[in-house]
Amino acid sequence: MFNVLFKNLALKIFSLILAILFWIIIIASQQTPFQFADQLEIKPFNLSEQLSLVTSLPKVKIKILASKEILPKLTKQDFEAYIDLKNIQKGKNILSVAVAPKIPNVTVASINPSQVTVEIENVSQKQVPISAFYKGSPSEGYKIGELIPQTAKAQIKGAESVIKKISDVKGIIYLDGAESENFQKDIVLQAFDNNGAEIKEVSIEPRNVKVDITVLALMSEKSVDIKVITKGSLKNASVLSVKTDPATIEIKGDKKSLEGIEYIETIPMDITDAVETVEKYAALNLPKGLSLVDESKNKIKVTIEIKPY
Repeated sequence: MFNVLFKNLALKIFSLILAILFWIIIIASQQTPFQFADQLEIKPFNLSEQLSLVTSLPKVKIKILASKEILPKLTKQDFEAYIDLKNIQKGKNILSVAVAPKIPNVTVASINPSQVTVEIENVSQKQVPISAFYKGSPSEGYKIGELIPQTAKAQIKGAESVIKKISDVKGIIYLDGAESENFQKDIVLQAFDNNGAEIKEVSIEPRNVKVDITVLALMSEKSVDIKVITKGSLKNASVLSVKTDPATIEIKGDKKSLEGIEYIETIPMDITDAVETVEKYAALNLPKGLSLVDESKNKIKVTIEIKPY
C-alpha cells in the first residue's frame, strides 16, 4: 500500500501545487477590487441642531467587489457615504467615513479618504437682503432695467464664523436672448462672501424666490424734418413759403418707434384771414414713445410768407 501511495510522489506533489495555484488565481480574479468611477458625497448624520459644520465635506472614492454582471449597472445612487456626528464636540474632529451599498452582493473594499477632519461651531442665523443679477443679453435693441425680488429678505443659518462673512444672498437670471418685454423668473438663492466666492455651508430660507424683471428698449436718435400744420383759411391772399428755424430736429426713441418717421408735425397754427407774413413759435406734436434729444427746442420758430392779391 505504501508503494502505491509513494509511487510517482514528486509528480503528485507538483500536480497538487498546480491545482492550488490555479484555484488561487481563479479566486483572486473574481475578487479583485474594482475602482468605482463616481465620487460619493459624504452625508453628515446625527448632528445636533445647535451645532453646524464650518466647511463642506470632501467627496470619497471607493473600490468595490461585485460580479461582472452587476458592475456595469452600478451608479453612485447605489451607495451612501456618511459620517456619524453623534456626541461630537465643538472644534476639529477626525471621523471615520463609512460607505453602505444599497444593493446585495456588493462589498466596499476600500474608502479614500477613510477619515475626514470636520470643524464644528455653534449655529448662528440672521436675515439678509435678497438681490438678483443676470447673465446673457436680451433681444437685440433691448436692455435689462430693474430686477426686483418679490421677497425682500432671507433667513440664513450656519456656523458662526461662516454667517459673519455673508452680507446678502443672490440669485442668477439666465437670459436666452429673446427677452423683449417685462417678465417674471424663479431664482435659486446662493450665499456669497465679500470676495464673491459662493458659500455652500449654510441653509437659506426661502431657497427659491420670484423676481420681476423690467426690459427696456434701447434709445436711438434720428434727425427729421419739421412739417408745419396750419388751420383756417386766407381771404384775398396766398401762402408763398413756409420756413422753420431750425429746419430739422433731433428726436429719440426705441428702434421700433423711430421706424418710418420722416418728419415731426407742429401743433396746428391758425392763419385765418392773415394778409401779411406770420411769425410765431409753434410746439411740436411728438408721437407717443418719442422725445426730443434737446427738450429746450420744443418750440420752433415758424415763418409763413403770405402775399395779398
